[in-house]
Amino acid sequence: MARKGENMQDRPHRRSKLLEVPDKREIVTIEMLQKIADLLPKDDIKKTAANTTKSNTPGKSNGKAWDTEKLKTYLEEHGAVIEKTKKTAI
Repeated sequence: MARKGENMQDRPHRRSKLLEVPDKREIVTIEMLQKIADLLPKDDIKKTAANTTKSNTPGKSNGKAWDTEKLKTYLEEHGAVIEKTKKTAI
């Protein structure tokens, strides 16, 4: 069930569904996932692991899901170009 925000007439909650299902499904093993991970440049793996560890560390939160600096860093790491920023009252 997709439920982000209130269930409103113009934005209702809705059931999710698979658009395509292959005829043959297989279990993905750790070895298969490792082969895919080995294709990534090592710097990307380290960066992703560091970001995952930081965001999942208990007790390290400032009470906000995303602060300004974290959002800026995330966007820049994913190729976004920030042309303008605006200060907001918190």
